[in-house]
Amino acid sequence: MPTMLTDIIDDLVSEQSDMLVVAKAPTTDDWIGAARRAAADVVIVRKSHDRQPVDPISDVAALGRLRILAIDDGGRTGSLYRLHPERVALGELSGERLMAAVRAAAREAD
Repeated sequence: MPTMLTDIIDDLVSEQSDMLVVAKAPTTDDWIGAARRAAADVVIVRKSHDRQPVDPISDVAALGRLRILAIDDGGRTGSLYRLHPERVALGELSGERLMAAVRAAAREAD
């Protein structure tokens, strides 16, 4: 994920009283391990159009109740992946909409 987009997401999350960034990881293997160690409810990952896409079924299955929010390279759109498998298009992303998606995904994980 581009550094600027990561910084924006960090700022958005840090402004939320009910959210916390518990880890950052540069690769899929790293974030799966970090999510396991942190017992994360939600993970935000990069969804690149020019590289191998996120494999939501195997990634989520490896982590149980975790939800994955994949944001495209430009940071304008994203998708929410759930275990059962279901893809919910999130459409255009604003900071407010991204934080609402994180909250909704976390509520469903409970």
